[in-house]
Amino acid sequence: MSRLLFIRHAQASFMQENYDQLSELGLRQSKILGAYLANSGEKFDKVFLGPLKRHRQTMECVQEAYQSRNLPWPTPVLVNGLDEHQGPEVMNMVLPKLMEKNERLKNWSQKIEEFPNQKRKIHLQMFTYFMSEWAKGSLDVEHAPYLTWAEFRRQVQQGLEHILHNSGRGVTVAAFTSGGTTAAAVGHALQMNDEEKVMGLNGIVHNTAITEFLFSKEKITLKSFNRIPHLNSEELRTFV
Repeated sequence: MSRLLFIRHAQASFMQENYDQLSELGLRQSKILGAYLANSGEKFDKVFLGPLKRHRQTMECVQEAYQSRNLPWPTPVLVNGLDEHQGPEVMNMVLPKLMEKNERLKNWSQKIEEFPNQKRKIHLQMFTYFMSEWAKGSLDVEHAPYLTWAEFRRQVQQGLEHILHNSGRGVTVAAFTSGGTTAAAVGHALQMNDEEKVMGLNGIVHNTAITEFLFSKEKITLKSFNRIPHLNSEELRTFV
């Protein structure tokens, strides 16, 4: 069997104009992750990379840790199937119309105006609720050209199949990706059909968490989920 380590990106720039950019804490997390992996003797035969900037920034910090220790680092291979879902873009697009008929979302929006100092907390509540409803397919809204959750799940499955069929036997490979992609991969490996529960996994994946699978060309099995042995303080343990 071969090993596949899904590595979630470090903390990005939540609620900033450009989310797809590591924060200062995210860069620190990435460097700690790189030192941990390099010092633990983990060797990668192949490295796969999602298409987002935060994926590449996280990978580059790990790469730097390996190269500074004169350890080999494979040329990363871009895999579009490691992309994140488009739930935030869908939410931004359809939220105004949804609030006309969804009292729960409307109340949260009013609370943000009343309690601006709690904006981050309330926005996360709105986001979590929206993602759950979106994954279940219960939102009666059109959001083309963005992928549906079901289409995203198929995209991740295709990405996994690409990795499995382009990796040899007895190898260890890394895939730098996102939380939603990790959740979808776990859902695929465990044959989960409850989309709300799969989306729920998305919300608990730590930044720079390591999720490990064992695989052959025909089969993938979850070995461990959401490990963060390198993050030894609460300050470093983040989710966005």
